[in-house]
Amino acid sequence: MARGARGSVRPVAVLGTVAALVASGGIAVIPTSGAQAAPIRVIRTEADAAAKAAQTGEAVEIPDQTTPTTQTFANPDGSLTAKLSNAPVRVRRDGAWRDIDPTLEFRADGSVGPKATLSDVSLSGGGVSALAKVGLSKGSLQLKAPWNLPRPTLDGAKATYADVQPGVDIVVEATTEGVSYNLVVKSREAATNPTLRSIHFPVSASGLSIRANRPGGPAYVDKDGRLAVTAGDGVMWDSSQSAPQQKTATCQRRSNSDPSGPGEC
Repeated sequence: MARGARGSVRPVAVLGTVAALVASGGIAVIPTSGAQAAPIRVIRTEADAAAKAAQTGEAVEIPDQTTPTTQTFANPDGSLTAKLSNAPVRVRRDGAWRDIDPTLEFRADGSVGPKATLSDVSLSGGGVSALAKVGLSKGSLQLKAPWNLPRPTLDGAKATYADVQPGVDIVVEATTEGVSYNLVVKSREAATNPTLRSIHFPVSASGLSIRANRPGGPAYVDKDGRLAVTAGDGVMWDSSQSAPQQKTATCQRRSNSDPSGPGEC
């Protein structure tokens, strides 16, 4: 029977209704003739969207009120409509909002990363590099593997580093807010390897301080003492049984921060 051990590195999830600042708009209006008001060429604010909605008779999104969990629209009758999600569904990248997509891909520098997630995640492309790096607005976290890594096989949001030890894989999965990792022991024979009696995944942090005595597992805070990253306790289970539920953290986003940037917690 295969056995697995799981860990996770998770920037603090931040749900809120703070307006995000959008650097550029993207809706162009076709000029009209006659004595009508000058067209609104770029939509940024509620007033812009309301004017465009009145001109076109259609609902218009208000970009500077978009967040990872909220979209607000101005309606032709002057009312507003908000679409709310109970978890982040979009992230701002390069001045534009993108749907969250944890699908992994190889990057030009040889590393592996998700297409679009809330935090800046980079996984090893193989060799002696860190297994995972998580970049935040005020620091970063780096997770190392206890062995050299082969080039991973990618499948959706998962990267499998096969046979890091005989019959043992490391599987890393990108999530909306960070990464989780599993050490998969694929046979009873592999489980007898004395190397597996004690396994360490070293963690180093830049700009963050650990709080090891926190209930539910260690956590990291920024220089202002605000919770930035949670790292759940390691667990182990027999694959013939149901996997244990992964621990999560619940926090609130700071009211003044831009909710769109990587790791803005």
